[in-house]
Formats: sequence, structure tokens, C-alpha cells
Amino acid sequence: PDLRSPSYAAHLARFVTTLTLDDVPSAVLAKAKVTVLDTLGCALAGRGSPASQAALAVKCTMGGTPEASLIGVPEQTSCVNAAFVNAIMAKCYDFDGPQIGGHNAPILIPVALALAERDGRSGRAVLEGIVAGVEVMGRVAKALGPEHQVPHGFHSTATTGVFGATATAGKLLRLDATQMTQALGIAGSCVGGTEAYLQPGGAWTNALHCGKPAADGITCALLAREGFTGPRWIFEGIDGILQAYAPRGTTDPAALNDRLGAAWYFGDALIGYKRYACCGSMHGCLDAFAALLDAHHLDPDAIAEVTTWSNFHNYKFNCVPR
Repeated sequence: PDLRSPSYAAHLARFVTTLTLDDVPSAVLAKAKVTVLDTLGCALAGRGSPASQAALAVKCTMGGTPEASLIGVPEQTSCVNAAFVNAIMAKCYDFDGPQIGGHNAPILIPVALALAERDGRSGRAVLEGIVAGVEVMGRVAKALGPEHQVPHGFHSTATTGVFGATATAGKLLRLDATQMTQALGIAGSCVGGTEAYLQPGGAWTNALHCGKPAADGITCALLAREGFTGPRWIFEGIDGILQAYAPRGTTDPAALNDRLGAAWYFGDALIGYKRYACCGSMHGCLDAFAALLDAHHLDPDAIAEVTTWSNFHNYKFNCVPR
């Protein structure tokens, strides 16, 4: 990297720390509010799941100062533990809405709510933190490129989520631009998570890929507030995230700050709410199948074989291993 110029992390940090709701288009703000409701509904549905109960049991044994609520559970724990468990609750049944850069709502909303409850922040501050986190997470995902996930094997929700969570946490903690830059650098040491959860057997690490970034993001922001440092050039350079976590020649570093504050990842085209409890890449096929059933009144016993055409991402989710 050119060490004489501001790093990409510094550009993102300046955007996050100066963002106010007055800068956010009304359509983006409306989408953010509905997404909060959608995520709370997903968490309430998921609170009794085996994955959520396991996460709750582990965190309860760890203790922690009661400072943030668990969704639908009449007890409190530390903000880090609350964000971890609430994120798993919101993700475990896979009903959370898809977003560019992975599933950001079940990560960022628990982070914002936990810190807002602990520090007495307003609903306005919560929304600012969520929108800031979505922008950072989406841009990191676009910069890493699609081959970072398919076929390279990383799960973008986990790998980009920690940067979004750190931005959301830093916004709620009122970090300055220098501290936010350091926090994003620290977050680079928390990147991880592969799509091995797709293997037969129903691995729950898909939900962990929301819980862990949520907890890590708060930790990274708190460390930066106390003066802990991270690499300022965490994205670019020979040891940066883009070099380390994506195939050579497939990244787009300029996406990290291109039209930052003018083009919004929380826009109408880049978020959805799920009809089916599975990856959004499968929903088109499911809609088409439902339409065929309605149009032709198909009898399942009369179907000998089903052939579909799909993209590689959907193929990987449904057909690997054969």
C-alpha cells in the first residue's frame, strides 16, 4: 500500500464516525426499520432451537455483568454474550433476510441493541449503527469478490460480518475516526469461517457465523477505545485481507470507498425477506416449483425425475456431495 495516503480502513472509519440519519435516504431508513422487526421475529422464533439453547447454556456458565437482554428470555448478560446468543437465535432457522455481503441483519442488529441497552443510546443511534455496519460489510464483501465464497470456500457472512459488527459497535461506542480505523484493523484478526456447514448432518456453524462476528465486533471496538492498535492497512497490501482471503486477481479494492455515502447497500434492490427457511439462492427454484404445481396440479407420485438449471452457488448448496 501507499503509506503516504489514507488507508481504505481510514476511509471507512471516517464515513462511519460522521454518518447521521440525516445523510440516509428515506427508503434506506424505512428498510432498516422493517429489517429490525424482521430480525426480532426471527430471534423470537429461534429462541427455543437446540442451537440457541446450546449457545445460551455456554454463555450462562461464563457469567458476565448483566447489562443487555436476551431476546425472549427473562435474563440479562454481558453485551458481548447477549450479542452472541441473540445473533444465533436470529440466524438458526435460516429465515433471516439475505443481503449483499452475507446475512448482516442477525449480526448487526444484536450488536446495536446490546450496546444501546448497556449505554442508554437512542433508537436513532441504533439505526445509525445498523446502517453504518451494513455499508461496511457490503463493501468488504464486494471488494473480496464472489470467488472468495464460491468456489474458494469462505462463508462471506462470517468473514465480512466482523467488519460490519465492528463498525456498528464503534458507532454505538462513539469511537473517533482514529479509533475506528484501529478497530477495523483489529477485526482483521477475527476473520474466518468456511461453508463446511453445508456437509450432510446439519451443522449449526452457519448460525455461529453470525454469533461469533457479533461478539468479536464488540470486542474489537472496545479494544480500540482502550488504545489497542491494529494494522491501518488491513485490506490492502501483501498481507491484507483482500490478498489473504480471495483468489489472486478476483478482488476489487476500489469497492471499499467507491461512492461511499452516495450508493447504499441497504437500498431496495439489495435486501429481501424470506418466504422459505433456506438460502436465498434456492428461493427462485422453490417459487418456480410452486408455480408449476399450481398451473398443472401435479401429482408427486407421477413425477419420475426433476431436472433444474441453476448457478454454481445453488448447485453447491443442493448437490455437493452428490
